[in-house]
Amino acid sequence: MKHVDVFIIGAQKCGTTSLLRYLSEHPNILGHIQPEMTYFSRDSEYNKGYDRAWRRYYKSVNQSQSIVVAKNAHMYRNLKAIRRLKIHNPNCKIVFIIRNPVERAYSSYLMEKTSWGEEFSFDEIVDKFLENNSNWRHDVYFKLGIYHTYLEEIIKYFQINLIVLKLSELRDCPRETIRRIYLELKVSDQLLPDYNKKYNVTKKVKSKWFATKTSKILNEQNKIKKLIKSLFPVSTTNLMGNILRSINKSEKNYNPMSIQARKILTEFYKPHNDKLSSLLNDNFTNWNKIK
Repeated sequence: MKHVDVFIIGAQKCGTTSLLRYLSEHPNILGHIQPEMTYFSRDSEYNKGYDRAWRRYYKSVNQSQSIVVAKNAHMYRNLKAIRRLKIHNPNCKIVFIIRNPVERAYSSYLMEKTSWGEEFSFDEIVDKFLENNSNWRHDVYFKLGIYHTYLEEIIKYFQINLIVLKLSELRDCPRETIRRIYLELKVSDQLLPDYNKKYNVTKKVKSKWFATKTSKILNEQNKIKKLIKSLFPVSTTNLMGNILRSINKSEKNYNPMSIQARKILTEFYKPHNDKLSSLLNDNFTNWNKIK
C-alpha cells in the first residue's frame, strides 16, 4: 500500500478526467477507475481509514514501484480535504487544471443541463445568479472560476509541489504537456497515452424529461442507488450511471453562449484574472478579451 503521490484537481470541465486517464495508461503510474477519489473529502470514508480506501480505489494492488495518482476535481474548494492530503503525504504533487473561466462557466452549465436537466437558460442564469451567492448556481457556475481565491490557500500547503496547467495546454499540446508531467514524476516520457480517446464529452440531450429522471436515480440519497451500491462494486455502479447518461446523449452539440452573456462574464472575471496573473507570475490577460 502506497500513499498518493499525485493529486489532480480542477473545476468542472477542466480536463481532470482526461488527465487521470492519460496518466493511468503509463505502466509506472497507478490510477483509479472511479471518476473521483472522495476519501479525503468525505468524512464517512476518511474515518474508516486509508487501508479501506486503498482497497476500494486500487484493489489492494501491490505497486511498490508505481506512482499513485488520484483525482477529485472539486477538492480544491475543500480546505479540510487539502489539509488531510498534506498530512497523508506532505510531498504529494498537486496538479491544478484551469481554463478560461467564461468558457468553464458555460461548459459547466451544459454538463448540468445534460446530466441533471438544468431548467434555466444560460442567459437567465447569468442574469439571476451571477451576483446571487446564496444560490448553488452561483457557486457551481461562477465562483469556481475565481481560481486565485483557492490557489492562495492551496499554496500555503503545497507551494513547491504545485503544478498549474491550462486546459488549452492539455487540449492543444497534449504530447508536450504530458511529457512535462512525466518529467516532474521522473518516469519515462517515451510511453505516451492515446490522445484520440475523449473523456466526459458534453453532447445535447435527447430528452430533458429523461435527464431529470436520471438525475433523481443517480442522486446519492436515492434509495435505488443506495441498494445498487450495496450489491455491486463501485466500478459496476459507475458503468451503469454512464450507460444511463449515454442513452440520452445525441450527436448534436449545444449552441455557443450568447454574446451578451460572454460580455458580462468577461467583465466579471477580469479583476480575478489579473489577480491570478500576479499570484502565479503568469499572463492571463488573454482571458480578458471577448472572443
